[in-house]
Amino acid sequence: MRNVFISAENDTLLISLLNLRNPNALISASDFVDFSMNEPRELPYVSDYLVDFDETVEELRRFIGTSVYKGFMKLDYLIVLPDDCTNVESAALDNMLHFCGAKDCISENRAFLLSKKPEYLAVTESKRCVTVTHVTADAPETEQVFLDVNSCTKETIQQACKVLDELGELPVYTYGLRADFQVGTPVSIEKIMRNFVSIQ
Repeated sequence: MRNVFISAENDTLLISLLNLRNPNALISASDFVDFSMNEPRELPYVSDYLVDFDETVEELRRFIGTSVYKGFMKLDYLIVLPDDCTNVESAALDNMLHFCGAKDCISENRAFLLSKKPEYLAVTESKRCVTVTHVTADAPETEQVFLDVNSCTKETIQQACKVLDELGELPVYTYGLRADFQVGTPVSIEKIMRNFVSIQ
């Protein structure tokens, strides 16, 4: 069974075609293609692909049909969302992908895919903010701290980690952090894909 894996990045979508029956078949960076808008919008705090719905659908549909797989096929999509993604943004991305050939969209926030451990801190960076998440298996609610990306520092990230883990005992996993923000163990997009596939 073929599926499309998409990771929503700051202004791009990382896309890969994979087979859930053989999840290790496409697990290298060379298997990803990078979609970006032909004309960047540069709207503060908003990803380029969310600025103009119709234009994104037109460009993305053409891109998927030529660079991901040939033609137009109805496939299931696995979508990794930024941890500060709003319900409106998530719904917009879901609708875009349905227009592009998605039969069904299964979404998960990035923080929950950084590790298979039952408890850890996830630190991720998006177009708007750095999000620190206390991931706990089967917890009814998730504790998070959102830090404005334009005023954030490594020190404020460390303080947020301490708020969620006073004893400093939990492992910290990160994704997308710039070098001067790094506070833990970086996780690759390939590992995120594996973790997502493993829960399907």
